[in-house]
Amino acid sequence: MRGASLPYAVVVAGVVAVAEGLFGIPEFLELGGCANVTLMEDFDPVKYQGLWFDVASVPNEYQVTKQCISQNYTWTGNEMRVLGRGLSADGMKVRQGMYMVPEEVDGPADPAHMTVYMDGMPESPYEVISTDYTTYSCVYSCLEYFGFRAEFFWLFSRTPWVSSWARETCQQDLEDMGIDHTKMLDILQGETCPYNSRLDAILEENRKFMMQNMGGRIPVATAPSPTDFSRADERGRAANEEPISPRKTTGVNSAPKDEDPGTDPAVTGAAETPTATRLLCLLALSVALLPVVAR
Repeated sequence: MRGASLPYAVVVAGVVAVAEGLFGIPEFLELGGCANVTLMEDFDPVKYQGLWFDVASVPNEYQVTKQCISQNYTWTGNEMRVLGRGLSADGMKVRQGMYMVPEEVDGPADPAHMTVYMDGMPESPYEVISTDYTTYSCVYSCLEYFGFRAEFFWLFSRTPWVSSWARETCQQDLEDMGIDHTKMLDILQGETCPYNSRLDAILEENRKFMMQNMGGRIPVATAPSPTDFSRADERGRAANEEPISPRKTTGVNSAPKDEDPGTDPAVTGAAETPTATRLLCLLALSVALLPVVAR
């Protein structure tokens, strides 16, 4: 009918059909908007520094590390610098760097809501839902694209495994905000990972680093038995390929830089994947079809 507007769903379906035919749509794109999440109150980025392991997450094409993933966080006073390392899908050692800047959310800049800047990836939010700083962190990130959403969330741990309490806490937090936590899958960690030969030493260095940032005493983690890095209900040994050596940088504790004298894994950017280009094409197609809605 002339003068009538096409339903938005019809336009979206047209975008999907055209995009799939031309270049395919990333699997993580879904119809719908982002969740309205509640940020952690009084989040302290200094306490958040140090080594974290990715123990569960929504599969993410932008993240080139796929297994044995760990990340070192360094707070400079203005931004959080992150160096991730692990293995690619084909078992190659890789690294991926980024930095995050606090954003204003209904007031002054809140470090619980940071924007991620990384080569080959659109600027995206990093929203801390909950953390106790010493064992786990639950993080949400979502972008909206003309009726689509790219929604990710992570469960991080100070060890290559996580307690059932921490896992259930994160899952409940997500569920309370209307987020389907079942999309989050376990990430391979543990004895088959390159860091395994240095587990105890790395744990101790990271524990000392956390004590320096937080004060007080942090218990020594011990290995779970039986060894099950993805589902263990005990706190376990934390490790990475590099030691955590606390440093001072203009009065701010700094997470370690790489000091491994061995073979250096490649520093890899997400630009090596076609995902960003595909998203840009999808956006262009969406804009091109928007006039159809008004006709």
